[in-house]
Order: sequence, then C-alpha cells, then structure tokens
Amino acid sequence: MLPLFFCIPALASTSWHTLHQPTFYTPLAETSLIDGPILSVLETKDGFIWFVDSKGLWRWDSQSLKAVTFENKQSDTPSPQIQATFATNNGEVWVGTQQGLYRLHQGKLQLIAYEQSLLSDVSILHLNVTSVANNNIFTFTSDRALFIFNDATKKLLRFELPNKARIHALHVDNKHQLWVGSQHGLFHFPLVDIASSGIKHAPQLVEVGSDKQPRISSILSTASGSLVVGTADKGLFVKNVDAPFRQLAIGSTTLPWLFTMSEIKPDLLLLGTFGQGLIEVNIKTHETRQFSHNPLQPASLADDNIWFTFTDSKGLVWIGAGHTLNIFDANNHSIINIFGGANIDKSLSYRKVHSVQSHHGELFVGSGNAGIEILSPVNGKTEPLWETSENPVETLHVSKNGDVYASSNFATVKVDRVTKQGRPLAVSARSPTTFTTAFLSTGTSLWLGGTDGLWVQHNATEKQIEFADSITERRIASLAIDENRLWIGTWQGLVEGDIRMDRTINLATTHVAHPILKQQYISSLFVDDKGYLWVGTGSAGLFVNPNKADWIQIESSSGLPGDNIAAIAGESEDHIWVSTTQGIAAINRHTFVVSHAVAAPSVVNAPYAHSAAATTDENDIVFGGINGLTIIDSANFTFSKSSVPILLTDVTVVHHDDSIESLGLIATDLTVPPLIKRITFEFAALDYLTPEHTHYRYRVLGLDGNWVQANAEQRLAVITMPQPGDYTLQIEYSYDGITWEKNALHRQLVVLPAWYQTPLAKFAAILFLCVAVYIGHLLGVKHHRHRQAFLEKLVNARTAELLTANKQLSEQAAALKEASLTDPLTGLHNRRYLTQHIERDIALVQRYYDNCDQTYTVPNNDYDILFFVVDLDHFKNINDTYGHQAGDKVLIETQKRLKHIFRETDYLIRWGGEEFLVVVHNTPREEACVLAERAVDIVGSTTFQITEETRKHVTCSIGYAAYPLSQQHYNIFDWQTTIGFADTALYGAKNNRRNTWMGVTSIPSSTDRKALEKVAKAPSSIFTYAQVQQPSNSQ
Repeated sequence: MLPLFFCIPALASTSWHTLHQPTFYTPLAETSLIDGPILSVLETKDGFIWFVDSKGLWRWDSQSLKAVTFENKQSDTPSPQIQATFATNNGEVWVGTQQGLYRLHQGKLQLIAYEQSLLSDVSILHLNVTSVANNNIFTFTSDRALFIFNDATKKLLRFELPNKARIHALHVDNKHQLWVGSQHGLFHFPLVDIASSGIKHAPQLVEVGSDKQPRISSILSTASGSLVVGTADKGLFVKNVDAPFRQLAIGSTTLPWLFTMSEIKPDLLLLGTFGQGLIEVNIKTHETRQFSHNPLQPASLADDNIWFTFTDSKGLVWIGAGHTLNIFDANNHSIINIFGGANIDKSLSYRKVHSVQSHHGELFVGSGNAGIEILSPVNGKTEPLWETSENPVETLHVSKNGDVYASSNFATVKVDRVTKQGRPLAVSARSPTTFTTAFLSTGTSLWLGGTDGLWVQHNATEKQIEFADSITERRIASLAIDENRLWIGTWQGLVEGDIRMDRTINLATTHVAHPILKQQYISSLFVDDKGYLWVGTGSAGLFVNPNKADWIQIESSSGLPGDNIAAIAGESEDHIWVSTTQGIAAINRHTFVVSHAVAAPSVVNAPYAHSAAATTDENDIVFGGINGLTIIDSANFTFSKSSVPILLTDVTVVHHDDSIESLGLIATDLTVPPLIKRITFEFAALDYLTPEHTHYRYRVLGLDGNWVQANAEQRLAVITMPQPGDYTLQIEYSYDGITWEKNALHRQLVVLPAWYQTPLAKFAAILFLCVAVYIGHLLGVKHHRHRQAFLEKLVNARTAELLTANKQLSEQAAALKEASLTDPLTGLHNRRYLTQHIERDIALVQRYYDNCDQTYTVPNNDYDILFFVVDLDHFKNINDTYGHQAGDKVLIETQKRLKHIFRETDYLIRWGGEEFLVVVHNTPREEACVLAERAVDIVGSTTFQITEETRKHVTCSIGYAAYPLSQQHYNIFDWQTTIGFADTALYGAKNNRRNTWMGVTSIPSSTDRKALEKVAKAPSSIFTYAQVQQPSNSQ
C-alpha cells in the first residue's frame, strides 16, 4: 500500500474527509511551449501568474501563455538564464540571472536590466526584495556569497559565510530579519541595520535542533510568526517567537529532502520534497498527510520530485512536479474524492463504482467486477459482501431496517449480513437469475423492476403487476413512491401507479401523457419533502412536477451540465442533487436555479453510474463513477462561485499604413492616434481551475452598444475603422452563460481625429465650401442664361424631329399589329385575331346567360354567336389544273363575295387553305340557315375569272353551329368545341353532294349533362343529339 497520512481540515463537517484523496490539476497539459521543469511561480497584484522554465519567464492568464523578452537583446546573443524571481507587495516583479538583476515591465512583457554597471557580474541564485520606508533593499546570493544592495544609497555589500559555505535558501521575515540557509547551518543577519548603515555585520549561526549545523534547504515564516526551516536530511524544524527550534515529526520513515515550502492555510504547510512527493503538515496539531505520484490514481501528483510550491491569493497551490505544473485547490472543503483500485490504504479495492447505498453512516458500494464493499468514514474499507457474485453489482438497495438487496447480470439476491453471502431472491414466478434494474422498499412491501416488468412482495403475497393495456412499454428502469402512488420509470415513458391496499396489493397504472417524457428513458426518480416528483431522463434533462399539473423542464440551456441524467442522489440544503454525463449539479427546489457542484476538471469520476447515488445520514451527497466515489459535503458547499479578476491581456492596433503595434497590457484608459484601421482587445477572466467553462460578452458604447458573445477560445473584442470620438469598452464574464458576474471590465477609449477631422478644420471646410458655392452660383447663372437661349433652339428643333419620328413609329407599329392579325393574301383577319377577340365576346354571352339563370328568365336568342365554316368545293382541282395563282384569285374573289353577305361587325377570317370562318354576333340562331343559303348562293351563282381566257363555276359547302348550343347547359361547350361542331356539319354538307349547307343550332332540353359531356369529348357525335338544319331538298 502507498503511505497516506491524514489530517482533517478545520472547516470539515463531514467525517468522509479522512478518506479524501486530493485532485491535482494540470493547467498546461495542452501546451507545447514549456520546456523542462518549471522552477518557480509567482503572482502579481492584478492576478496574473508568472513562471519560469528553461526558456525564461512566462505570463499565464488561465488560457494562453505570453513569453517575456529581455529589452535590447540582440538576436544573435543568448538570453540571460533566469535563476530567481521575487514579487513585491506593491506588484513589482524582479528577476535574478547569471548576468545580474532585471525588473519586469508588465505592460510590454520585457525584462529591463537594473543597475547593470554594479550588478551585471553577479550570478543571482536566490532573491528577496524588502521595502523599508519606501526604499527597496535587495538581498540576493550567488553560490557562496551574500549581497545586500540599498536602492537609495546605491551601495552594494558582499558577505561570505564561514568556511565559504554554499548557500541553499534565503528568507526575510515580517520583522525584516534576514535568514540564510547553507550547507553548514542557518545564519541570521539584521537586514535593516546593515542596509541603513552600510557597515558589514558578521553572520550569526543559529542552532537548529540537536545537529547544530544541518543542511538548510528551505526557510518560511508563517502568518502567526513562526519560523520554519526545512533540511536536506534532518527533517522539519519550527521556531516560535522567543523559543528555540524544535523538530516536528512528519510521519515519513525516511526523512525527506525538504526542497520547498508554502503555507496554504494558517499553520498548515505544504512541503515539497525531492523524491517523496508532497507532505501536508499542521504545525499546531502535528497532523500530516502525504501525496505521492500514483499511476493508478486519476489526477494524481505528476511527479515525486517537487521543485517549488506556491500559494496564490485565491488559495490555489501551484506545484512544480518534475516537468509538470500541478494545481491543488486548498480551498476545497466540500468535494471529496475516494478513488478505488489505486492501492491506497483504507480506500476502495476496485476502481469502478456501479452502485452505492448509505445506511447508518456507512456506504455500501458495488465496485469492480464482483461483490460489495462496506466503507466506513473512520475505518475506511471494513468488510466485503457477496464476494461470490460472478458479475458487477449493478443495482443495490439497503432498506431502513438494514436488509441488503443486490443484483448483477444473472442474479438477484438478498445479502445475509452474517454469512456475507447472497441468498437468491425469487418473487412469485420470477426467477432469481433475472437481472433487477430497480429496488424499492416500504414498511411492508418490496418492489422489484426489470426488463421482465414490475413485481411486488407484500406481506405473504408475491405477484407480478399487470399494467393497463394502453401501456406498451413494460421494461422498468427506476422506481419511486409518494404516499399511495408508485412512480415507475420505464425505458420509454413515465407511468403513475395508484396503489390499492387490502389483503393483497394492486396497482392501477396510467401513462403520464407528457409529449417529451413519453419518449424518454426514465433513468432516475425522486420525491422530495414537498412531494415534488423529480424525473431524470436519458437525453432531455430533468423534469419536476411542483403543482401536480405543469411540468418544468431543466436542461443544459438552463445551466444543467448535460442532458443525460445518470442519477438523482436526493435532497440536501434545499437542493436536489443530480449527476449527468458532464458533471454534478444542484437545483434549488424553490427557484429551480441550477448550480454546478462538480464540473471539469473536478469531474474525475465521470461518467457516473445509473445506480450509484445516495444521501447519507449527515446529508452528504454521494455519487459513484468510473474511478470511485465523489462525496459532496453539502453543509460546506458554496453555491455561488467567487469572482475572479477580468483583465485586458493584450491590445493590438493596426495603423492606417497597415503597420501593427502591440500595446501590451493596458491597465488604464486608452488613447489612440487618428486613422486607425483596427483595434483588437484580448481579455481573460483569471479562473485558473475551470477556464474552459467561462463565457464572455462585450459591447462598445458609442459604437452600437449591442452585446457580442464570446467563448473561452475566442477572447477578442475587435473595433474596425473607429471614427474619432469617445468610446467605452465593457467586458463581462459568466460561469454558466446565464448569470453574469458584477465585476465587469470597463475601459475608456479615445480615438483622436486627424487634422482634417478636427472641428476647426470642419468649420473652415464648410466656410470654404459655402464661398465656393456662392461664386460658382453667380458664374453658373450667367452661363445658364447664355446656354438657355441656345438650348431652347436645339430643343425646339429636336422636339419637331421627335414628333415626326414618333408619328412614323406609331404608324409603323399600327401597321405591324394589323399585319400580325391579317391574312396577307385575302386581307381578312387570321386566327390570331380571333384568339384575341373571341374571349371577350364569349364572356358577354356567358354573363347574359348567367343573369338569365339567376333571374329565371328565358334567354333571348339575340345574344347568340353563330360560327360558319365555309369551304370551297374541289378547290384542289383548280390549283392542280390552273395553278396556285388561279387558286389565289378564287380565294380573293370569294372573300369579296362573302363580305356582301356578312356585316362589318362580324368576323370574316381566313381559317386556312380554302376554308373561311365567319363569326356572327347578336343574330338569332333561327336566321343561321338564311345566312348560310345566301352565302352558298352568292359564291356559286356567278362564274369566277380563273385565267384571262377561262371562267369557271366554283361552289362552296358550309357548316355552322350556334353558341351556346345548349341553352340549359350553356357553359358545357366552349367556343373551340362549337367550331368543332360547325366543322362536323361542314363534313356533313360535303358528304351531301356539296354546294350546300348544314348546321346545328340547338340540343333538346331533355338531353342530360353526362351525354353533353360525352359530346364535348367527341364533337363528331353531335348529330346523335343535336337538331340538324339543312336545305329541304337535301333531306
């Protein structure tokens, strides 16, 4: 077993602190800039952390590293090697090198040589700066010499220890006494007397323990005034005021080399050793505990070789462990980690925790691959139970009377505390080899749920619960009880059960009809003291039902660390405690506000197990996960996270000539020159534990004032092309993205104007412009009058030309339009003309018939339209015999003869080839036969002049139809169909010896609509239904 010596922190209220294993964070794990071990760390007043590695000095703002350079260093010369650092109370940082002393300019991130003429030859290994009466006294050492330098008098004193002893430690206490640790013991110097007088004093050897001259490796003064000395091989010594040194036992069998020390709490020291890790010592109670590198333990100390320890103003302890920087949160009194399988005395034997229950101050833990371990806060691991289980104990339940129920993959048992073995648990017909996912016990009942449904053992009754037929999902994931209601979490939805008690027990089940819950895996259920039901889901967060009517959903957008709820531990300090895949949260049960209880990097045990959550008798919250247990001391837990400084870490300006200037760290308001193209502000909230969870937003008052969101990886505020003026940059940060901390960053920004942007320049420009405009106006008026007369002549002439051209264009347009609507041979209208005009005529007829229909009036035939299709008989013979020119003469003569029959308001159209279409308006259909007879007669009565020598008789055939053909169903045939009827009648006339006519003007009113629709699809069938008109001698 690894050695572990414990002391209980003073603020601890829970007894589980005795088993706590601390978590060491590694903030620089993701960077490759650091080279070699980190040799020292310090903090400035603004909160920045500075550390030294083999490359030099770095500034760390919790997110990014900035290298510090030496002023005026030539690129071809190596930088001085930094060997010592010191930060004063007023915020100054001093650096000792093998080439003398340097002062840090924090804004420029540069080291500036100090008193180079006096100190450049000194190789500084240890450094201290003491301020006395506003005067700095520098104390530093080389390998075997001590130097005291008075900044006011510029006097440098050099001392050597007896036997030229090598110096290993340097310290100035709060009374300005100088202590020097060497290979031959501890020496004392009256620092102020030496510095003020400029006179050397002989070093005074101080006895430390029985060995008067031990090798002193580290020296420290505590807040209470004690002087503590660490040695290389004699252990730890403490000297109280006016008392000699006494040796303090530190628990280790082999006295370690105490390389470094820091006070992390009043009288609580953290000792860094070379080869034995860290030792925590309380110099009052003498209690100790040791932390060593353990490869089996998560977030363990990185290395057992400790180069330094440093406690910052926030209580974080910075540790140089080997080549790694570790952070230890000494303020943590509420989050306790007990790691399993790390070979630590009294801790869990196995790493992974599958289930956990609490009973009478002890924890029952299902861990590893089999069995149950009982964990006591005083004695640690006490006894194992059911070691013969062949699989991990995934489900565990301890009733109020101490009965232990457990289940693994192929077994459900009741554990006998005497024999420590599991007795198979069979309920009714349920096999004990069935896996149980949920147990629930009351005074008289034991409920078991699994993939095979729900079972109950009540007094002497054992049975399976039958669900309502409407509930199709029977696989049980979780159970909870509230008076006479049993809440059942299934693999898909929540079920409410009304318990009915008599000699036996019955359950009336109903499905909770919530649109989200009915689709969710219900991972955990809990009923609090107010009777509120809390429901954990597999992917939709947490639900609570405060008034038994409305559900409240709490999810990641509300601050919950993840929507996959692993388990609900219970209620403590007016909060409900839940684990998710990404951490542990506490929800205020009155306001439902979410607080992150355990978040990265503290989430060392995630993912947490579904059945590993409990609340102890002391109201400690327990969760089990992949590496062991996380216990939250809720009484000491702080729900509000303390604020941290938010600072500008860099300001970069791009000038008008594209040159880039870095202004470095700006702690005051900023004034920039004119014509700036871009200003970039880099910022950071100095949260060194969880920087990746910090949210930011910024706005620029005077620009647009809208908040711009930013995350931890994009901490930049950019202002592009700012106009001259005053602006205010405001930057805020938040731990959850919902509640924004009050200590916002405010910086005033002044952009200076260029010379031509000043008010005087603008006034002069306006005045000059006004004068120029006035003079230009006078000249313009004169020129305008001269030009006006000339232009009027041009305009008049041009206007006349335009009017003439416009008239010609109008005439040409009318001619083109008429040509597009006219047959070029006959001069008659063409099909396009009909298409443009017939719809209007048809609409008038339809409107007339609609009105008749609405007023129950018999239509008057005067509004009819008659379509005549005229076709010349044997026209092809004329073309074939006499040629197409003769045929054209016949067509032209035909249109002349037809114009004698029809009115000018009727449409006479060249329909195609030897066919003409005549559309007659406002003519009763009874007169159609008269017009047809006249047309046949006028065409065939007189011979046509075919050629100069030949005249010939030409006859025609005519078919016609009236629109609407059916006055009862006047809208069933359109005009195209009506022309089709006329065309059909034409073919009838052709078949009747030609030189005749045939037409249809009506359809009997008895004809039904279906028949008419059939005719509309096949116009050639019109003779079946219509009344056909033809000459009497043709019938």
